[in-house]
Amino acid sequence: MFGTILAVFVLFTHCFKDDPKTNEESQLQAPTEATLDDYPRLENPYSVSNMKKALESLQNKSGKGPDNPYAAIRIKPTHFYVKFIPRNEEELLAVKRDTLIELYDHPLDVEDWVIRDFFNSIEYDNRPPELWAAVRVDHQLPKGCPSRILERLFIPDELKINPRGKNTNTFPYANELVEESLRLTGNFDNTQTATAKAGKWTPSGNIKALNRPLQGLKVRARRWFTTHVGYTKWNGDFTCNGSFKNGKKANYSAVFEQNGLFDVRDGTFGQATHKALLKIEGKWVESINIGPSLRFSYIYMAAFDRYFLNFRGTSPPVGSGTDSALKISYYHKEGNLSHSAWTNFGVFPSIRIYLKSENEDYAFTPVQIYAVTSHELSHSAHWKLIKEDSSSSTSTHFQNAKKSFIESWAVFMETIFTRHFIDGNYDRWPPSSEYHRYAALTNYSDFFNEVFDTTSYSVIQMESGLKEASSIPKWIQNMKIKYNGEEAKLEEIFETYTFSD
Repeated sequence: MFGTILAVFVLFTHCFKDDPKTNEESQLQAPTEATLDDYPRLENPYSVSNMKKALESLQNKSGKGPDNPYAAIRIKPTHFYVKFIPRNEEELLAVKRDTLIELYDHPLDVEDWVIRDFFNSIEYDNRPPELWAAVRVDHQLPKGCPSRILERLFIPDELKINPRGKNTNTFPYANELVEESLRLTGNFDNTQTATAKAGKWTPSGNIKALNRPLQGLKVRARRWFTTHVGYTKWNGDFTCNGSFKNGKKANYSAVFEQNGLFDVRDGTFGQATHKALLKIEGKWVESINIGPSLRFSYIYMAAFDRYFLNFRGTSPPVGSGTDSALKISYYHKEGNLSHSAWTNFGVFPSIRIYLKSENEDYAFTPVQIYAVTSHELSHSAHWKLIKEDSSSSTSTHFQNAKKSFIESWAVFMETIFTRHFIDGNYDRWPPSSEYHRYAALTNYSDFFNEVFDTTSYSVIQMESGLKEASSIPKWIQNMKIKYNGEEAKLEEIFETYTFSD
Protein backbone atom coordinates (compact mmCIF):
# COMPACT_ATOMS: atom_id res chain seq x y z
CA MET A 1 0.00 0.00 0.00
CA PHE A 2 2.76 2.41 0.97
CA GLY A 3 4.62 1.68 -2.25
CA THR A 4 1.59 2.66 -4.36
CA ILE A 5 1.07 5.87 -2.42
CA LEU A 6 4.73 6.74 -2.67
CA ALA A 7 4.70 6.21 -6.45
CA VAL A 8 1.77 8.62 -6.85
CA PHE A 9 3.44 11.06 -4.47
CA VAL A 10 6.72 11.04 -6.39
CA LEU A 11 4.79 11.83 -9.56
CA PHE A 12 3.69 15.11 -8.02
CA THR A 13 6.88 16.15 -6.28
CA HIS A 14 9.48 16.76 -8.97
CA CYS A 15 9.16 20.50 -8.42
CA PHE A 16 12.42 22.32 -7.85
CA LYS A 17 14.15 25.66 -8.24
CA ASP A 18 16.76 25.58 -10.98
CA ASP A 19 20.30 26.75 -10.37
CA PRO A 20 20.41 30.32 -11.76
CA LYS A 21 23.85 29.56 -13.16
CA THR A 22 22.51 26.80 -15.41
CA ASN A 23 23.63 27.48 -18.98
CA GLU A 24 20.39 27.33 -20.94
CA GLU A 25 22.24 28.42 -24.05
CA SER A 26 23.12 24.74 -24.46
CA GLN A 27 19.49 24.18 -25.43
CA LEU A 28 19.73 26.49 -28.42
CA GLN A 29 20.43 24.98 -31.78
CA ALA A 30 20.42 26.46 -35.22
CA PRO A 31 17.78 25.08 -37.61
CA THR A 32 18.87 21.76 -39.02
CA GLU A 33 20.17 21.54 -42.57
CA ALA A 34 17.15 19.47 -43.52
CA THR A 35 14.98 22.29 -44.77
CA LEU A 36 11.24 22.45 -44.29
CA ASP A 37 10.82 24.08 -47.70
CA ASP A 38 10.28 20.77 -49.48
CA TYR A 39 6.64 20.57 -48.43
CA PRO A 40 3.97 20.31 -51.17
CA ARG A 41 2.75 23.80 -51.99
CA LEU A 42 -0.42 25.05 -53.63
CA GLU A 43 -0.36 27.43 -56.58
CA ASN A 44 -0.79 30.81 -54.88
CA PRO A 45 -3.88 32.67 -56.19
CA TYR A 46 -2.91 35.84 -54.31
CA SER A 47 0.54 36.25 -55.82
CA VAL A 48 0.91 39.42 -57.85
CA SER A 49 1.78 37.41 -60.94
CA ASN A 50 -1.30 35.19 -60.71
CA MET A 51 -3.56 38.13 -59.92
CA LYS A 52 -2.32 39.86 -63.06
CA LYS A 53 -3.17 36.74 -65.06
CA ALA A 54 -6.65 36.71 -63.52
CA LEU A 55 -7.15 40.39 -64.38
CA GLU A 56 -6.04 39.80 -67.96
CA SER A 57 -8.46 36.89 -68.22
CA LEU A 58 -11.36 39.04 -67.00
CA GLN A 59 -10.43 41.83 -69.37
CA ASN A 60 -10.36 39.42 -72.31
CA LYS A 61 -13.76 37.99 -71.38
CA SER A 62 -15.30 41.46 -71.20
CA GLY A 63 -14.11 42.63 -74.60
CA LYS A 64 -11.91 45.52 -75.68
CA GLY A 65 -12.64 49.19 -75.41
CA PRO A 66 -13.32 51.88 -72.82
CA ASP A 67 -16.44 50.11 -71.52
CA ASN A 68 -14.42 47.21 -70.19
CA PRO A 69 -15.07 47.40 -66.39
CA TYR A 70 -11.64 45.95 -65.59
CA ALA A 71 -9.61 48.30 -67.80
CA ALA A 72 -8.72 50.76 -65.05
CA ILE A 73 -7.69 48.15 -62.42
CA ARG A 74 -4.03 48.08 -61.48
CA ILE A 75 -2.38 45.23 -59.60
CA LYS A 76 0.20 46.33 -57.03
CA PRO A 77 1.50 44.44 -53.98
CA THR A 78 -0.58 44.91 -50.85
CA HIS A 79 1.27 42.37 -48.68
CA PHE A 80 4.48 40.40 -48.48
CA TYR A 81 4.42 36.67 -47.75
CA VAL A 82 7.25 36.39 -45.22
CA LYS A 83 9.12 33.57 -43.57
CA PHE A 84 10.88 34.36 -40.27
CA ILE A 85 13.82 32.17 -39.29
CA PRO A 86 14.74 32.84 -35.62
CA ARG A 87 17.91 31.09 -34.49
CA ASN A 88 17.54 31.71 -30.77
CA GLU A 89 15.08 32.96 -28.17
CA GLU A 90 16.04 36.62 -28.57
CA GLU A 91 15.34 36.53 -32.31
CA LEU A 92 12.05 34.72 -31.68
CA LEU A 93 10.96 37.45 -29.27
CA ALA A 94 12.06 40.12 -31.72
CA VAL A 95 9.41 39.02 -34.21
CA LYS A 96 6.75 38.18 -31.59
CA ARG A 97 6.89 41.69 -30.17
CA ASP A 98 4.93 42.92 -33.18
CA THR A 99 1.44 41.88 -32.12
CA LEU A 100 -0.04 43.26 -35.37
CA ILE A 101 1.48 40.36 -37.31
CA GLU A 102 -0.30 37.00 -37.06
CA LEU A 103 2.41 34.36 -36.97
CA TYR A 104 1.91 30.73 -37.95
CA ASP A 105 4.21 27.77 -37.37
CA HIS A 106 3.30 26.38 -40.78
CA PRO A 107 3.17 27.78 -44.32
CA LEU A 108 0.00 29.50 -45.51
CA ASP A 109 0.08 28.12 -49.06
CA VAL A 110 -0.35 24.41 -48.32
CA GLU A 111 -3.24 21.99 -47.99
CA ASP A 112 -4.70 20.97 -44.63
CA TRP A 113 -3.15 17.51 -44.66
CA VAL A 114 0.33 19.01 -45.03
CA ILE A 115 -0.18 21.07 -41.87
CA ARG A 116 -1.64 18.11 -40.01
CA ASP A 117 0.78 15.40 -41.09
CA PHE A 118 3.99 17.29 -41.84
CA PHE A 119 4.21 20.28 -39.52
CA ASN A 120 2.34 19.05 -36.43
CA SER A 121 5.00 16.38 -35.96
CA ILE A 122 7.84 18.90 -35.47
CA GLU A 123 9.13 19.34 -31.91
CA TYR A 124 10.53 22.65 -30.71
CA ASP A 125 12.50 21.57 -27.67
CA ASN A 126 15.89 22.58 -28.99
CA ARG A 127 15.30 25.34 -31.50
CA PRO A 128 12.75 28.09 -32.21
CA PRO A 129 10.13 27.40 -34.90
CA GLU A 130 10.20 28.90 -38.34
CA LEU A 131 7.24 31.25 -38.73
CA TRP A 132 5.12 32.41 -41.67
CA ALA A 133 2.98 35.53 -42.02
CA ALA A 134 1.36 37.94 -44.45
CA VAL A 135 2.64 41.45 -43.72
CA ARG A 136 1.24 44.62 -45.24
CA VAL A 137 3.71 46.37 -47.54
CA ASP A 138 3.40 49.57 -45.49
CA HIS A 139 4.22 47.72 -42.26
CA GLN A 140 7.88 47.58 -41.28
CA LEU A 141 9.26 44.08 -40.87
CA PRO A 142 10.45 43.33 -37.31
CA LYS A 143 14.12 44.00 -36.76
CA GLY A 144 16.39 41.57 -35.01
CA CYS A 145 15.15 38.37 -36.66
CA PRO A 146 16.27 36.92 -40.01
CA SER A 147 13.45 36.87 -42.55
CA ARG A 148 12.85 36.13 -46.19
CA ILE A 149 10.14 37.51 -48.47
CA LEU A 150 8.69 34.48 -50.24
CA GLU A 151 6.25 36.28 -52.53
CA ARG A 152 4.58 39.59 -53.25
CA LEU A 153 0.83 39.37 -52.67
CA PHE A 154 -2.23 41.23 -53.85
CA ILE A 155 -5.13 40.75 -51.41
CA PRO A 156 -8.10 42.92 -52.46
CA ASP A 157 -10.82 41.21 -50.42
CA GLU A 158 -9.82 41.80 -46.80
CA LEU A 159 -12.84 42.91 -44.82
CA LYS A 160 -12.12 44.20 -41.32
CA ILE A 161 -14.70 45.52 -38.90
CA ASN A 162 -13.71 49.01 -37.82
CA PRO A 163 -14.53 50.36 -34.31
CA ARG A 164 -17.78 51.85 -35.63
CA GLY A 165 -18.95 48.46 -36.82
CA LYS A 166 -18.67 49.18 -40.54
CA ASN A 167 -16.85 47.06 -43.09
CA THR A 168 -14.36 48.74 -45.36
CA ASN A 169 -13.67 47.57 -48.90
CA THR A 170 -12.89 50.08 -51.61
CA PHE A 171 -11.36 47.85 -54.27
CA PRO A 172 -13.76 47.37 -57.22
CA TYR A 173 -14.54 43.90 -58.54
CA ALA A 174 -12.59 42.19 -55.75
CA ASN A 175 -14.91 39.18 -55.69
CA GLU A 176 -14.66 38.58 -59.42
CA LEU A 177 -10.89 38.98 -59.43
CA VAL A 178 -10.31 36.60 -56.51
CA GLU A 179 -12.67 34.00 -57.93
CA GLU A 180 -10.97 34.13 -61.33
CA SER A 181 -7.55 33.71 -59.77
CA LEU A 182 -8.80 30.79 -57.67
CA ARG A 183 -10.10 29.14 -60.85
CA LEU A 184 -6.93 29.68 -62.84
CA THR A 185 -4.72 28.30 -60.05
CA GLY A 186 -6.94 25.27 -59.40
CA ASN A 187 -8.08 26.40 -55.96
CA PHE A 188 -11.73 27.25 -56.59
CA ASP A 189 -14.22 25.37 -54.42
CA ASN A 190 -16.93 24.12 -56.78
CA THR A 191 -19.27 23.39 -53.85
CA GLN A 192 -19.82 27.11 -53.29
CA THR A 193 -23.27 28.33 -54.23
CA ALA A 194 -24.17 31.68 -55.72
CA THR A 195 -25.91 32.60 -52.46
CA ALA A 196 -22.86 31.70 -50.38
CA LYS A 197 -20.57 33.70 -52.64
CA ALA A 198 -22.75 36.76 -52.57
CA GLY A 199 -22.94 37.22 -48.80
CA LYS A 200 -20.45 38.16 -46.10
CA TRP A 201 -19.67 35.66 -43.39
CA THR A 202 -18.21 36.43 -39.94
CA PRO A 203 -16.47 33.43 -38.31
CA SER A 204 -17.68 32.51 -34.83
CA GLY A 205 -18.09 29.49 -32.58
CA ASN A 206 -17.48 28.03 -29.15
CA ILE A 207 -14.39 26.43 -27.58
CA LYS A 208 -14.41 24.09 -24.59
CA ALA A 209 -12.08 21.52 -23.06
CA LEU A 210 -13.86 18.50 -21.54
CA ASN A 211 -17.01 20.63 -21.60
CA ARG A 212 -15.35 23.45 -19.64
CA PRO A 213 -15.44 26.82 -21.47
CA LEU A 214 -12.08 28.36 -22.25
CA GLN A 215 -12.33 32.05 -21.43
CA GLY A 216 -10.26 34.84 -22.97
CA LEU A 217 -8.73 32.46 -25.52
CA LYS A 218 -7.49 33.93 -28.80
CA VAL A 219 -9.14 32.25 -31.81
CA ARG A 220 -8.05 32.80 -35.41
CA ALA A 221 -9.99 32.17 -38.60
CA ARG A 222 -7.72 32.12 -41.65
CA ARG A 223 -8.38 31.91 -45.35
CA TRP A 224 -5.16 31.83 -47.32
CA PHE A 225 -3.29 34.97 -46.14
CA THR A 226 -6.11 36.79 -44.35
CA THR A 227 -6.74 36.19 -40.63
CA HIS A 228 -9.61 37.42 -38.49
CA VAL A 229 -9.30 37.19 -34.70
CA GLY A 230 -11.77 36.77 -31.84
CA TYR A 231 -11.60 36.07 -28.09
CA THR A 232 -13.78 33.65 -26.18
CA LYS A 233 -16.22 34.94 -23.58
CA TRP A 234 -16.98 33.35 -20.20
CA ASN A 235 -19.06 30.63 -21.90
CA GLY A 236 -16.53 29.86 -24.64
CA ASP A 237 -18.36 31.77 -27.40
CA PHE A 238 -16.33 33.94 -29.80
CA THR A 239 -16.92 36.14 -32.84
CA CYS A 240 -14.07 37.27 -35.06
CA ASN A 241 -13.26 40.87 -35.95
CA GLY A 242 -13.79 40.55 -39.69
CA SER A 243 -15.75 38.87 -42.47
CA PHE A 244 -15.03 36.71 -45.50
CA LYS A 245 -16.80 36.53 -48.83
CA ASN A 246 -17.19 33.61 -51.22
CA GLY A 247 -18.38 30.91 -48.86
CA LYS A 248 -18.25 29.97 -45.20
CA LYS A 249 -15.05 27.98 -44.85
CA ALA A 250 -11.90 28.83 -42.92
CA ASN A 251 -8.92 27.32 -41.16
CA TYR A 252 -9.47 27.81 -37.44
CA SER A 253 -6.89 27.74 -34.66
CA ALA A 254 -6.72 28.72 -31.00
CA VAL A 255 -3.64 30.29 -29.40
CA PHE A 256 -2.93 29.62 -25.72
CA GLU A 257 -1.54 32.93 -24.54
CA GLN A 258 -2.43 36.24 -22.90
CA ASN A 259 -0.21 38.96 -24.32
CA GLY A 260 2.09 40.44 -21.69
CA LEU A 261 0.90 38.07 -18.94
CA PHE A 262 1.58 34.46 -19.82
CA ASP A 263 2.40 32.29 -22.80
CA VAL A 264 1.82 28.54 -22.95
CA ARG A 265 4.48 26.90 -25.08
CA ASP A 266 4.70 23.64 -26.96
CA GLY A 267 8.14 22.52 -25.83
CA THR A 268 10.78 25.11 -25.01
CA PHE A 269 10.12 27.45 -27.93
CA GLY A 270 6.96 26.57 -29.87
CA GLN A 271 3.68 28.43 -29.39
CA ALA A 272 0.98 26.17 -27.94
CA THR A 273 -1.97 26.12 -30.36
CA HIS A 274 -4.94 23.93 -31.18
CA LYS A 275 -5.76 23.63 -34.87
CA ALA A 276 -8.89 22.33 -36.53
CA LEU A 277 -7.80 19.28 -38.52
CA LEU A 278 -9.62 20.46 -41.65
CA LYS A 279 -11.26 23.59 -42.93
CA ILE A 280 -14.48 24.24 -41.03
CA GLU A 281 -17.62 25.38 -42.79
CA GLY A 282 -19.54 27.81 -40.63
CA LYS A 283 -19.10 28.00 -36.87
CA TRP A 284 -16.22 26.29 -35.11
CA VAL A 285 -17.80 24.45 -32.20
CA GLU A 286 -14.93 22.55 -30.62
CA SER A 287 -14.61 20.33 -27.58
CA ILE A 288 -10.97 19.51 -26.90
CA ASN A 289 -10.90 16.04 -25.37
CA ILE A 290 -7.54 14.39 -26.05
CA GLY A 291 -3.86 14.91 -26.77
CA PRO A 292 -1.46 17.76 -26.08
CA SER A 293 -4.19 20.33 -26.79
CA LEU A 294 -6.14 19.06 -23.79
CA ARG A 295 -3.08 19.61 -21.59
CA PHE A 296 -2.52 23.05 -23.14
CA SER A 297 -6.14 23.87 -22.25
CA TYR A 298 -5.82 22.98 -18.59
CA ILE A 299 -2.48 24.76 -18.27
CA TYR A 300 -4.14 27.80 -19.85
CA MET A 301 -7.13 27.56 -17.48
CA ALA A 302 -4.84 27.40 -14.44
CA ALA A 303 -2.93 30.49 -15.58
CA PHE A 304 -6.07 32.39 -16.58
CA ASP A 305 -7.69 31.68 -13.23
CA ARG A 306 -4.62 32.85 -11.32
CA TYR A 307 -4.28 36.08 -13.33
CA PHE A 308 -7.88 37.08 -14.02
CA LEU A 309 -10.10 35.25 -11.52
CA ASN A 310 -7.72 35.25 -8.57
CA PHE A 311 -9.80 35.21 -5.41
CA ARG A 312 -7.10 34.22 -2.92
CA GLY A 313 -3.74 35.86 -2.38
CA THR A 314 -1.09 37.35 -4.65
CA SER A 315 -1.21 36.86 -8.42
CA PRO A 316 1.85 35.66 -10.36
CA PRO A 317 4.23 38.26 -11.79
CA VAL A 318 2.88 40.70 -14.38
CA GLY A 319 5.15 41.72 -17.24
CA SER A 320 4.99 44.65 -19.62
CA GLY A 321 4.89 42.87 -22.96
CA THR A 322 5.82 39.76 -24.92
CA ASP A 323 9.37 39.67 -23.57
CA SER A 324 8.29 39.61 -19.94
CA ALA A 325 5.26 37.33 -20.22
CA LEU A 326 5.49 34.34 -17.88
CA LYS A 327 6.44 31.42 -20.10
CA ILE A 328 4.97 28.01 -19.29
CA SER A 329 6.32 25.13 -21.37
CA TYR A 330 4.53 21.81 -21.80
CA TYR A 331 6.45 18.71 -22.90
CA HIS A 332 4.43 15.74 -24.15
CA LYS A 333 6.87 13.26 -22.61
CA GLU A 334 8.50 12.25 -19.33
CA GLY A 335 10.32 14.82 -17.24
CA ASN A 336 10.58 16.70 -13.96
CA LEU A 337 8.25 19.58 -13.16
CA SER A 338 10.11 22.76 -12.34
CA HIS A 339 9.81 26.42 -11.51
CA SER A 340 12.75 28.79 -12.05
CA ALA A 341 12.31 32.02 -10.13
CA TRP A 342 15.31 33.53 -11.85
CA THR A 343 13.64 33.38 -15.26
CA ASN A 344 10.28 34.89 -14.31
CA PHE A 345 11.02 37.80 -16.62
CA GLY A 346 13.67 36.13 -18.73
CA VAL A 347 13.65 34.68 -22.20
CA PHE A 348 13.39 31.01 -21.20
CA PRO A 349 10.42 29.16 -19.68
CA SER A 350 9.81 29.91 -16.02
CA ILE A 351 7.65 26.81 -15.59
CA ARG A 352 8.00 23.38 -17.17
CA ILE A 353 5.13 20.88 -17.15
CA TYR A 354 5.43 17.31 -18.44
CA LEU A 355 2.93 14.67 -19.51
CA LYS A 356 4.20 12.32 -16.84
CA SER A 357 6.89 12.05 -14.25
CA GLU A 358 10.30 10.76 -15.15
CA ASN A 359 10.58 6.97 -14.74
CA GLU A 360 6.82 6.60 -14.24
CA ASP A 361 4.23 5.17 -16.62
CA TYR A 362 1.38 7.12 -15.05
CA ALA A 363 0.40 10.20 -17.10
CA PHE A 364 -1.17 13.25 -15.51
CA THR A 365 -4.93 13.58 -15.83
CA PRO A 366 -6.22 16.99 -16.97
CA VAL A 367 -7.20 17.82 -13.37
CA GLN A 368 -3.67 17.00 -12.24
CA ILE A 369 -2.23 19.09 -15.08
CA TYR A 370 -4.29 22.02 -13.76
CA ALA A 371 -3.13 21.29 -10.21
CA VAL A 372 0.58 21.06 -10.95
CA THR A 373 0.40 24.20 -13.09
CA SER A 374 -1.31 26.00 -10.23
CA HIS A 375 1.38 24.65 -7.92
CA GLU A 376 4.18 26.08 -10.05
CA LEU A 377 2.32 29.37 -10.50
CA SER A 378 2.08 29.56 -6.71
CA HIS A 379 5.87 29.52 -6.57
CA SER A 380 5.90 32.47 -9.00
CA ALA A 381 3.37 34.34 -6.85
CA HIS A 382 5.38 33.57 -3.71
CA TRP A 383 8.57 34.81 -5.40
CA LYS A 384 6.77 37.99 -6.46
CA LEU A 385 5.46 38.60 -2.93
CA ILE A 386 8.95 38.32 -1.46
CA LYS A 387 10.59 40.32 -4.24
CA GLU A 388 8.16 43.23 -3.79
CA ASP A 389 8.40 43.29 0.02
CA SER A 390 11.12 45.71 1.11
CA SER A 391 11.71 43.83 4.36
CA SER A 392 12.23 40.46 2.65
CA SER A 393 15.13 39.00 0.69
CA THR A 394 14.56 36.79 -2.34
CA SER A 395 17.78 34.95 -1.52
CA THR A 396 17.01 34.33 2.16
CA HIS A 397 13.24 34.06 2.11
CA PHE A 398 12.70 32.23 -1.17
CA GLN A 399 15.76 30.93 -2.97
CA ASN A 400 17.40 29.44 0.13
CA ALA A 401 14.26 28.93 2.21
CA LYS A 402 13.40 25.50 3.59
CA LYS A 403 11.90 23.24 0.95
CA SER A 404 9.27 22.09 3.42
CA PHE A 405 8.13 25.71 3.73
CA ILE A 406 8.17 26.63 0.02
CA GLU A 407 6.61 23.40 -1.24
CA SER A 408 3.96 23.06 1.47
CA TRP A 409 2.73 26.57 0.66
CA ALA A 410 2.49 25.71 -3.05
CA VAL A 411 0.61 22.50 -2.14
CA PHE A 412 -1.88 24.64 -0.21
CA MET A 413 -2.50 27.13 -3.01
CA GLU A 414 -2.67 24.33 -5.58
CA THR A 415 -5.40 22.69 -3.49
CA ILE A 416 -7.35 25.93 -2.94
CA PHE A 417 -7.52 26.81 -6.65
CA THR A 418 -8.09 23.29 -8.00
CA ARG A 419 -10.95 22.68 -5.59
CA HIS A 420 -12.55 26.04 -6.36
CA PHE A 421 -12.34 25.96 -10.16
CA ILE A 422 -12.04 22.31 -11.22
CA ASP A 423 -12.79 19.59 -8.67
CA GLY A 424 -14.23 20.28 -5.23
CA ASN A 425 -12.95 16.93 -3.99
CA TYR A 426 -9.41 17.31 -5.30
CA ASP A 427 -6.74 15.76 -3.07
CA ARG A 428 -3.09 15.54 -4.00
CA TRP A 429 -2.64 12.17 -2.34
CA PRO A 430 -4.94 9.22 -1.60
CA PRO A 431 -6.16 9.24 2.02
CA SER A 432 -3.88 7.07 4.16
CA SER A 433 -2.84 6.66 7.75
CA GLU A 434 0.74 6.49 6.47
CA TYR A 435 0.61 10.01 5.03
CA HIS A 436 3.15 11.55 7.45
CA ARG A 437 5.59 8.81 6.58
CA TYR A 438 5.97 9.83 2.96
CA ALA A 439 5.55 13.57 3.63
CA ALA A 440 8.75 13.39 5.67
CA LEU A 441 10.61 11.96 2.69
CA THR A 442 9.94 14.82 0.30
CA ASN A 443 9.07 17.89 2.42
CA TYR A 444 5.78 18.35 0.54
CA SER A 445 2.99 18.42 3.06
CA ASP A 446 -0.57 19.39 3.92
CA PHE A 447 0.58 21.60 6.80
CA PHE A 448 -0.96 24.80 5.45
CA ASN A 449 -4.07 22.92 4.29
CA GLU A 450 -4.57 21.69 7.87
CA VAL A 451 -4.07 25.19 9.25
CA PHE A 452 -6.68 26.57 6.87
CA ASP A 453 -9.16 23.78 7.63
CA THR A 454 -8.84 23.89 11.42
CA THR A 455 -8.31 27.58 12.23
CA SER A 456 -10.04 30.85 11.42
CA TYR A 457 -7.10 32.32 9.45
CA SER A 458 -7.96 33.56 5.97
CA VAL A 459 -5.73 32.93 2.96
CA ILE A 460 -4.71 36.60 2.93
CA GLN A 461 -3.70 36.43 6.58
CA MET A 462 -1.76 33.21 6.02
CA GLU A 463 -0.02 34.73 3.01
CA SER A 464 1.05 37.78 5.00
CA GLY A 465 3.02 35.45 7.26
CA LEU A 466 5.25 34.49 4.31
CA LYS A 467 7.06 37.82 4.44
CA GLU A 468 10.49 37.55 6.08
CA ALA A 469 9.89 33.83 6.63
CA SER A 470 12.19 31.07 5.39
CA SER A 471 10.74 28.13 7.36
CA ILE A 472 7.46 26.98 8.83
CA PRO A 473 8.57 27.79 12.43
CA LYS A 474 9.41 31.35 11.33
CA TRP A 475 6.01 31.57 9.61
CA ILE A 476 4.32 30.46 12.85
CA GLN A 477 6.29 33.13 14.73
CA ASN A 478 5.10 35.76 12.24
CA MET A 479 1.50 34.64 12.66
CA LYS A 480 1.81 34.90 16.45
CA ILE A 481 2.98 38.50 16.12
CA LYS A 482 0.40 39.48 13.51
CA TYR A 483 -2.68 37.58 14.67
CA ASN A 484 -2.60 36.62 18.32
CA GLY A 485 -5.07 33.92 19.39
CA GLU A 486 -4.51 30.58 17.67
CA GLU A 487 -0.75 30.09 17.98
CA ALA A 488 -1.19 26.99 20.16
CA LYS A 489 -3.09 25.29 17.35
CA LEU A 490 -0.32 26.12 14.87
CA GLU A 491 2.28 24.54 17.14
CA GLU A 492 0.06 21.51 17.63
CA ILE A 493 -0.31 20.93 13.88
CA PHE A 494 3.40 21.45 13.25
CA GLU A 495 4.35 18.84 15.84
CA THR A 496 2.62 16.16 13.78
CA TYR A 497 5.08 16.65 10.88
CA THR A 498 8.68 15.52 10.57
CA PHE A 499 10.54 17.05 7.65
CA SER A 500 13.88 15.99 6.20
CA ASP A 501 15.27 19.44 5.36
